[in-house]
Amino acid sequence: GKMLSPADAGLAAMAGAEAVTVHRLPRCAVASTGDELCDTSVGASPLRSQVFDANRPMLLAAAECVGAETRDGGLVADSREAVNVAVTDALKNGDDILCLSGGVSMGDSDFVKVWSRVGLRRRGMCTKRHFLTLSSSPSVGITKDVLCT
Repeated sequence: GKMLSPADAGLAAMAGAEAVTVHRLPRCAVASTGDELCDTSVGASPLRSQVFDANRPMLLAAAECVGAETRDGGLVADSREAVNVAVTDALKNGDDILCLSGGVSMGDSDFVKVWSRVGLRRRGMCTKRHFLTLSSSPSVGITKDVLCT
């Protein structure tokens, strides 16, 4: 798909189309998980064990560049309950896409993978998981869960 420009509308009319099928822009919520993250808001200072969250602003900007309506889901702590709240908020808000940065590695506090498998199943939903581990140090995991329809 693409966003229709005035020229596209003119071309459709010139071709005799009375109507064209369109869809609303997707709504995308973006949140970063991890107690090691510090918000990039003005005046924030990371603790010695923290780094500034760069993924969330970058992912929000990337989603906006491709035409999505975005919602900043903020920072999500490394706990089952915090991840549950973030995902539940996305479902309640009617977000079409929830992008969670972090929490998919092999650590004891990486709850995103667990939640997507167990939490959605409890709600009668299922996902198909696509997981990729990059050979790097520290280990980098990328996962994409797609809701089954």
